[in-house]
Amino acid sequence: MQTRIAKFFYRVLYRLRRLISPLLVSFSTRFKRRWALGGDRPPNVIDHGFSDVGIAFYDLDSCGVTYNIFEFLELAQHELKAQGCTSGLFVFVPSSKAYSRLIENSDYGQLVDEGARAWRMWNILIPAVAFFPYFTSHEVLNDRSSVRRYSGYKTRFPLGYQQIGIFYIDTDRLYNTYLSRPENLIGLSVPNHALEQVESLITKNGITKNKLLTVTLRSQSYDPLRNTNLEAWEMFANWLKKADYHLIVLPDQDTYYDYPLNSFVALNSSVRLEFTWNIYLRAALYEKAALNFFVNNGPSILATFNPRCRYIIMNLLSPGSIVTNRDALRKTGFLKFEDRLPFAIEGQRVSHKIESFESLRDEFFAFLGDENAAKFLYLSR
Repeated sequence: MQTRIAKFFYRVLYRLRRLISPLLVSFSTRFKRRWALGGDRPPNVIDHGFSDVGIAFYDLDSCGVTYNIFEFLELAQHELKAQGCTSGLFVFVPSSKAYSRLIENSDYGQLVDEGARAWRMWNILIPAVAFFPYFTSHEVLNDRSSVRRYSGYKTRFPLGYQQIGIFYIDTDRLYNTYLSRPENLIGLSVPNHALEQVESLITKNGITKNKLLTVTLRSQSYDPLRNTNLEAWEMFANWLKKADYHLIVLPDQDTYYDYPLNSFVALNSSVRLEFTWNIYLRAALYEKAALNFFVNNGPSILATFNPRCRYIIMNLLSPGSIVTNRDALRKTGFLKFEDRLPFAIEGQRVSHKIESFESLRDEFFAFLGDENAAKFLYLSR
């Protein structure tokens, strides 16, 4: 009984914190822009000696262990560059014990356990920094108090960040201020070694590049309304096979061994574990593929933030979803775009349609264009 009461109490606190945090962010940002943050310098202060080097703090009390770190990295670059910084240091700030308890007792924490969150930290968050050469180094702090050692960096993101504060990723500012046009996207750069490895795989397996497609599946207990409609994708894969397309399937890393993928294998598709577990190879594959298919999930940002990728994202709006509901898309401005994000270029498409064989086929034809769609129909007879 006491355990149930404690969990209820933590869930209420967690949801209350999420509700009031945007108000606190707005107030603190305005305050720090008006008044310089001073105070005594703590011991062991790092004086980097370069006024053109900025610093970004990814605070795990405020930001999740998700692919949203790519939004933070993009936004941090824009903000630091606007203040005259030519490079940056990226610092991961660990969660406080109090916030860790809130997460563990939240709905999210019940479905994504501590082990899964730790895996994401070391295999998604930390490797993500290498995609943005602007940040020449990164550090992972052992405790939150170590933030005070970086007071020598006057140009920081979030603005005026201290070890005590709540800063969520300002997606409104990112998408509506900085990424309102394609040329404004700084974007990510895939490491060359990863691109070379994927190129080698394509060559050794005799895959024709303009026939290489990928589909990234989602199968999560958290926010299941965004999960892949497996039956629709299997039908679509069977249809693609008739025109000799080679489909590489990337399962969800959290449910890889539980997902029924035999039907994809039977359709001459490759289910590749290495791309699921290695973020560099995953991003390189997306860049090398002729086309990538997604539902609205975390890994899709590796394509949307890469101008060299071609993609179709289905189910952009998921009514009833925790993350991709109408209010969330309205905040980013995505709701008003029917087939392309504001910073997207030719060959990068989104759809509000729910996955079905018909909707997948229609979006594929829209991607190909009338002339190429006619050629596809001829080849698939």
